Amino acid sequence: MVQSSITKSKLLTDKIKSPTDENILKYKIFDKMYNKLLRMAKKLYFDEQLELAKHDMKQTWKILRTAMNKTNCKSSFPEHFVVNDEKLFDKQQIVDQFNKFFSTIGSDTSNNVPTTTTPYTDYLPHPHHRSMFLDPITNVIYLMLWMVPMVIQRLVICLLTNIRTSIIVCPMM
Repeated sequence: MVQSSITKSKLLTDKIKSPTDENILKYKIFDKMYNKLLRMAKKLYFDEQLELAKHDMKQTWKILRTAMNKTNCKSSFPEHFVVNDEKLFDKQQIVDQFNKFFSTIGSDTSNNVPTTTTPYTDYLPHPHHRSMFLDPITNVIYLMLWMVPMVIQRLVICLLTNIRTSIIVCPMM
């Protein structure tokens, strides 16, 4: 892999110094092959490492974090926060200020929004003539839709029972 990395660097230098079609093509082909080989090597390496650590969960998770490029750095709490041009160092004061901010943000925003007489529908785009929109179902329509399967079922039963006699007399309800 080290030799391939050196070759890739030389091809990149050639590509940059004299960007002919041939140099660009050589670099692209080698770069693609190198990246494929590198991915395969990484996969083999981590497969081997996981196989060696299969009975040690702590080590397994450490390997997985390494494979995902996740570091275990915990961000530290800042030394101070600035509220209204005043530096706060006390954690309780900082917590109180955060609480005050988040508990009043809704009402503060609501108070700062200007009132208007324009209905909200004026801001919406006009409906497209080819779009599908279902209006709310009224109780009567809902009742009719609910009854349709029962009516069909009764008709089918009625028809099946009257096939022998060839007389079709089916009451609707």
